[in-house]
Amino acid sequence: MQEQTSVSRYRVTAIWSQVDYSHGPMAISEMSFQFAASLKSLFSLIALLSASTLTYADEAQEVHQSGSANDAFLNSLASKDERQASQAILLARSHGTPSTTVAWRLVEIVDSDRSDYLRSIAAAAVGELCPVSDSAAVAKSAVQWLRSDRSPWVREGAAISLGRLKQDYDELVSTLIEGTKDVDPNVRFASYISLGTKRQRAGMILETLQEGILDRSRARYAISQSFFAQRAVAIGAITSLGLCGKSAESSLPQLLLLLRDEDQEIGVAACTAAARISDDSSVHLRIETALVPFLEVKEDSPFEVNTCYEALKCLAILKAPARSSTRTTSVEKVLRLLQNHELQIYNPDFTIAIAGAIKHFGGSAETCLPSLRSVRVETDSAEAAKAIQDAIDTIEKSVAEARIPADH
Repeated sequence: MQEQTSVSRYRVTAIWSQVDYSHGPMAISEMSFQFAASLKSLFSLIALLSASTLTYADEAQEVHQSGSANDAFLNSLASKDERQASQAILLARSHGTPSTTVAWRLVEIVDSDRSDYLRSIAAAAVGELCPVSDSAAVAKSAVQWLRSDRSPWVREGAAISLGRLKQDYDELVSTLIEGTKDVDPNVRFASYISLGTKRQRAGMILETLQEGILDRSRARYAISQSFFAQRAVAIGAITSLGLCGKSAESSLPQLLLLLRDEDQEIGVAACTAAARISDDSSVHLRIETALVPFLEVKEDSPFEVNTCYEALKCLAILKAPARSSTRTTSVEKVLRLLQNHELQIYNPDFTIAIAGAIKHFGGSAETCLPSLRSVRVETDSAEAAKAIQDAIDTIEKSVAEARIPADH
């Protein structure tokens, strides 16, 4: 059970951090901000929210649509009922705007003797609900939580908020670097992800991120931590290297070695990071080839679906040559995904990712046009329909341009 917990939790960190890596149908869209109430398992909160009556939903919406925090809402935050207080925090994030009053109430919760799970939710939420005007002062509190709080859950939440706050002074960045060496792998992962949001401090963070790729093979973690936890930390470091863009170019050789890693999620993360760092067409061609095995879902596994989703998103940002040796296979695989109604009709984000990948193929994806037109009509998502239309327009334009020389 420990291994499953570790996998779930690093995805939870990605949800809160809202980095590009997390924008999959298994993350932002369908689990939006469902940060586990105990932080031990993503699924515990899903069960909690589905089983409970969201008594405070209307209250939270009313409070934050008006842009202020009324007494009833603040009383919910202060409630001794752990469920009520945690739901108030979750709903504030779902419906809210940054509020000085709410931010400092969250700080008070973290500094109190409340349960660790409630304190951790507050620690992770404060980074998003804190106005820019208060971010420097709140960041000082979060720095102290990450450095010295007794609870690894709170330290993880603090690392998440430090990534969200619009602050990047030396002490904050140094504290996140210290967090990458925390005994808890989830704190390490959150720290790595948050370092990626401080890319303007590349000089301070690159060495730490490069070391993070090796985290899963470090002997000192081999006995106390599971493989899944270590691989999660490596994915966090790889993801943040990609967020650093061209300033992380020295890491490219290391990332290219991971394109075909035996762990699929590490392979896809490395592909995406390398694509963001380099604009060399030969590198992008290597990435497109490496992504081919990930463009299918053989089992009804949420993690396999998410890996496929990330591979599709990576294809969409590539600038590979018009043709590649694996292009026909890639197009066929993506077409099968498009025709899989279970995957794309009920997951608009997945449909959008498929459309983005097909758009990347240009005229090579002419065979996808009938299915694209069919899905465009069937989908209930306006965003998905727009993405599909963009793909159709790109393919038709590419095909038309390819035929011009033959007509003359």
